[in-house]
Amino acid sequence: MSVRRIAAILLLLTVICAFGYVCWALRDSLTPEAARSGREAPSLIRAKVPRINLGVIDPRLCDDARARWIITNIGNRNVRIRSVRVSCLCFEPTVTSATLAPGGSTEVSILIQPPDREGEWVEIVRVETDDPVAPPLQLYLQARLAYSLDIIPESVHAEIPSTGEYTVEIRLVGPTGDETFHVLEMHSECAEIVAGKAVPVTCQGTPSARRVWRIPVNIVPRGLPEWTADLQIVTMGSRGRYEARIPFSVKEPNCLRMKPSLILLDETADQKISVVTRIFGTGSDLRIRRCPRWLHAELVRERDDVTMLQVRIVGPAESSAGELEIVSRDGRLLKAPFLLTK
Repeated sequence: MSVRRIAAILLLLTVICAFGYVCWALRDSLTPEAARSGREAPSLIRAKVPRINLGVIDPRLCDDARARWIITNIGNRNVRIRSVRVSCLCFEPTVTSATLAPGGSTEVSILIQPPDREGEWVEIVRVETDDPVAPPLQLYLQARLAYSLDIIPESVHAEIPSTGEYTVEIRLVGPTGDETFHVLEMHSECAEIVAGKAVPVTCQGTPSARRVWRIPVNIVPRGLPEWTADLQIVTMGSRGRYEARIPFSVKEPNCLRMKPSLILLDETADQKISVVTRIFGTGSDLRIRRCPRWLHAELVRERDDVTMLQVRIVGPAESSAGELEIVSRDGRLLKAPFLLTK
């Protein structure tokens, strides 16, 4: 027998043995239908929620957060998870238990590591098992990426005397690369608000991808006991335009308040009858500093923090509207408006 014929026989035997080994390895994986048709068998694992939508996130503020899926074995035999494939090892995929009994579950998780850009982002996670016929289970992680501008504190509540002023320090936290912050709008009819220059600062615990800016804001009230305003801050930088808004709520400490806030006087009513209103937050003696001569106003103390104001018409009306000025012993001013009706 020639050497060539012997080599051919050995090659044929090798092919037959390899085919037999493959059939033996797949004897438990192929269903009868799949074995006859050559089609893929259905996967033995399933995720209850295969797609996770994170919504809008800042790609630089994930802080080692993880996306998690619960995987269940829906078959009637044990399944072993061989690998979890993602586009980059930086996602650090993990599996709590690689072997699943029928009906058993495990957790698959990856780090949320979106690219440093804005726009839509989708990451596909492929879970492969020891089932050589079934396709990998595909999981999806998606989000809309947008750089954010955070403001600290989220709101400002202050007590400022009507003749004083107040300075608050605002801190802006934005993505590195936005080198310029502009205060686009900061005004109120109730106060003069002046913002200083934004100065970059270093803060412990701030991610390296974020930068902190400090802005001093000086507030000078215009005599109103209470007011609110919004401060809108806009940053213009290499990564675009981002906005933040901070509400200001300011009141005068222990300010005087009148209820009802408007004194309604009936010109045709009996001049011996007074209209009564109450002043709250007094804390000290009050006096009437200004009152039209055709009106009579009197203050009657009810208790420590409440004073009753009685007003009546005592002569021909000289105007249809106006105000009384009432001051406390410590200098606080209350303007009490009145309106004449018929």
